[in-house]
Amino acid sequence: VIMQGGDPVCMKKALEENAARVEKRKEAAAKGEESTDRIFKHGFTTGFTLAKGGAVKPSSDQVDAMARQAANALKESGGLGFKMAWKDAFWMGWNKGD
Repeated sequence: VIMQGGDPVCMKKALEENAARVEKRKEAAAKGEESTDRIFKHGFTTGFTLAKGGAVKPSSDQVDAMARQAANALKESGGLGFKMAWKDAFWMGWNKGD
């Protein structure tokens, strides 16, 4: 069970945005198309590259910091929806590269 802290309306919106991104990637994969979600690509590439490069597995705080840096690099607001999507992609990339 996930506890929703802070603003439950904001958390619900972020979860819905993340679910929409995941669904979009699933649909693109089913059609054989490459995902065009740049947040996913950035997070996945970062995680994969670090794992393949022999980096030590980062802590949750370190991944949060990387997500904030990614938001700046991608000129995004870096809200909760962005961080959730980027971190999910990061760990997918990390697991693939490890």
